[in-house]
Amino acid sequence: MTDVQAEQPWLKSYDESVQQTLPIPDATYVDLLMEGFTLNPDRPALHYMGATLTFRELDDLSSRFASFLAEKGFGTGDVVGINLPNIPEYPIALAGALRAGCSVTGISPLLTAKEMEYQINDSGAGVVVIMDTLLEERLYKVKDKVPGLKHIVTANVGHYLPTLKRILGGLLGKIPKGNIMPIPGKHVLPFKNTIQGRTGAAADIRIGPEDICLIQYTGGTTGMPKGTMLTHGNLVANHTHAREWVQFELGLDVLCSGFPYFHLAGLAFGMLAMATGNTQCLIPDPRNTKHICKEIGGYKATIIAMVPTLYHMLLDDPAFKTLDFSPLKICISGAAPFSVEGIN
Repeated sequence: MTDVQAEQPWLKSYDESVQQTLPIPDATYVDLLMEGFTLNPDRPALHYMGATLTFRELDDLSSRFASFLAEKGFGTGDVVGINLPNIPEYPIALAGALRAGCSVTGISPLLTAKEMEYQINDSGAGVVVIMDTLLEERLYKVKDKVPGLKHIVTANVGHYLPTLKRILGGLLGKIPKGNIMPIPGKHVLPFKNTIQGRTGAAADIRIGPEDICLIQYTGGTTGMPKGTMLTHGNLVANHTHAREWVQFELGLDVLCSGFPYFHLAGLAFGMLAMATGNTQCLIPDPRNTKHICKEIGGYKATIIAMVPTLYHMLLDDPAFKTLDFSPLKICISGAAPFSVEGIN
């Protein structure tokens, strides 16, 4: 053991190819994001259930959402909550909120109405982007108990689906849809209304590495969940480390993750993809292993990240065994120990 490893024992777990110290850029996550957006604008940024958005489109849509927020008076120091599964509106709203100078708090769709109320109030979110079904089933129940929430932006799993799939899904009732009603004192509008007919003119936003980028809530096992404030500098350092460890190639990798965006693991993975100009496959339902197999095989994923349980579910799916894994560079597992016995 070297003297450095004695003082910093975690270095013993580092691969030999990984540097023990790395220079961290004096930048914000938005700086990295814009590098990723402009690296290869015509490269696919998001694959979603058969639809594709390029980085040029993601840049434009997120810029329009940032313009909407600025128009409503939101900027540095303000918080935007996102209560969605992994659908295109999540990265669009995430990138747009950060470009507007806001902080983002991911709100789990698994929360109860009371838990949702707590996080909105505790984080100080003035805007929430929410699935229409979650608005109907949960947020309406506490609508009078979130006084600081002024704007509610509704999204739907079907909006960015390919046209034929969206129409047939609607006709057959395959696409869940919430009943949207006005709320006195709050502005409720569809996500598409925040971007349609709007230009994404750049605003004079001043943020630095010390500004808050994310407010991620802990599990709250011994009390109420607490919002962990992660600065832009934190995210830049995390991305610098991840790129070194995983050997991400700028604009050449395809990422597929079953981690949800509302969890920090999924969020960091998705944010890294956007900042490095790499394609990601959005998985709205991680239990649908056949869909995951189709994404991995169809788009030739080079990096995948799942929880151990999902890896075991995939191993039990016959379709997984037929995939060509030659493009795959690395598999990332986290959130729980991986049972080696379960593979044998």
